[in-house]
Amino acid sequence: MANEAGNSKYFRAFKNYLAIRLSQPELLELDFERLPSPEELGVDRSRLIVIPYIAMSLFDEALVFLHRQLRHFFDDFHAHRNYISLVVTHEGRLNLLPPLEVVQQDCAVLLGKDGEEPYWVIFDDNSPKASHSEFYSQSPLFRSLVGLTTDDQVQLPGTMIGDEFVTIREIQSKYVRAFQDCLDHFRQRFPDEHFLQKVDVGDPNNPDLTGLLDTLSERSKHIELCYEKYVNNPCSIYFLAKMIGRNEFETTQSLATDPKYMVKCYQTNPAELERRAEQGVSSKIVLDLSAVISVTLAGGWEHLDPNKQYVVSQMTKELIDSWVREDDENLGSSDDSITQEAKQHRYSILRLDANCASSGLIRFMQQQLSKNCEFRSSMRLAGLAAR
Repeated sequence: MANEAGNSKYFRAFKNYLAIRLSQPELLELDFERLPSPEELGVDRSRLIVIPYIAMSLFDEALVFLHRQLRHFFDDFHAHRNYISLVVTHEGRLNLLPPLEVVQQDCAVLLGKDGEEPYWVIFDDNSPKASHSEFYSQSPLFRSLVGLTTDDQVQLPGTMIGDEFVTIREIQSKYVRAFQDCLDHFRQRFPDEHFLQKVDVGDPNNPDLTGLLDTLSERSKHIELCYEKYVNNPCSIYFLAKMIGRNEFETTQSLATDPKYMVKCYQTNPAELERRAEQGVSSKIVLDLSAVISVTLAGGWEHLDPNKQYVVSQMTKELIDSWVREDDENLGSSDDSITQEAKQHRYSILRLDANCASSGLIRFMQQQLSKNCEFRSSMRLAGLAAR
C-alpha cells in the first residue's frame, strides 16, 4: 500500500513537470501532501518538483524543498549544485533570505569568545543532525538564545560547556547559512566537479581582480594547448571535452566558432577523401557525435537527402538526452550574478553552465535526431559495411 502511494505521488509530480513543459499550468496539482517529499525524491529528479514551483513563482517553496534535499543528500554533488543554482538565480525573489536581527526559529547563530574560533549553531526542527551542529527549537540552547541580538553575551546551558559566556557574532537565516557553507566548502567536498570556481577578491568595495585574471589566463592557455593537440593529433571530441571540463556540445560549438580551429568528423587526408567521394555516398550514412553537432550548428538538418538513411549510435542519443536532462536540472540561467551573501564572503562566482542559446540548440538537436535518424547499438553499427 505504501509503495502504491509512493508511485502515485511520483506520477503526480511527473505530470506536473510535463504540464509545465507543455505550457498547460492549469493541469498542475500542487498539494504538498500529495507530492513526494524531498527525502523521497532523489536529487536527480528534483526538477519534477522545483521546475513547477518556479514556473508558478513559488520560489520559497522551491528553496525549502532543495534545502531539505541538501541536508538529506549532503554527500551528493547534485544537491549542492541545485541549491546554489536556485539561490544565485532567484535571490531577489526569495523571501527567506533577508538579514535577521534577533535569534528565532529556523536561524543560524555564530557564537564566539575572545581568543577562540567562532562556530555556527543552526536551529532546524526537521530532524536536526548533531554532526552538523543542528538543534531543535525546543532545545535548552535555543531557549537560552531566542530573542537575543548581535553582540549580546549569553551563558550557555551547563550541560554543554559549563558556565562559559559567549558572544553572538552574527545571526542569519538557516537558508543563507546553508548557501554560504556550500560555497565555502564546495571545492574541498567535490574536487573533481567544475560547476563553479571560487576566487578571493579581497575588499568587496575595492576588489582585487589579480587572482581572478591570473586564473582565467592560465585556463585560457590550457584550453589553447588542448585545442592544438586535438587539431594536430588523433584525438576524439570526447577526450578533448574531458580535458577542458566542458561537455561535447559546448566543445564542438567552441571549435566551430573559432577560425583558428576546426571540427574533425573523420580522420583522413585529402587523397583518401577524394577516393571515397568518387566511390559515391552510401544509402546508409552513420553520423557520429561530431557530425550530429556540426549539422546542428550549420543548420543542415533541413538539407539532408530524404532518400538516405541516417544512423546514430544509441550511446550518442543517450548522451544528448543526458544534456537535456542536465539542462532541466540547471535551475537557472547562466549569468554573472553575485549574491549579497557571496559579496559579504568576498567571493566571485564563475558560473560554468551552458547559456540559453546552447540549451535551445541541444533541444533542437534532440528533436531532429528523433525525426531524421535511426538508432542502433554500437555493436550493430560496427557491423555495417564501410563505404
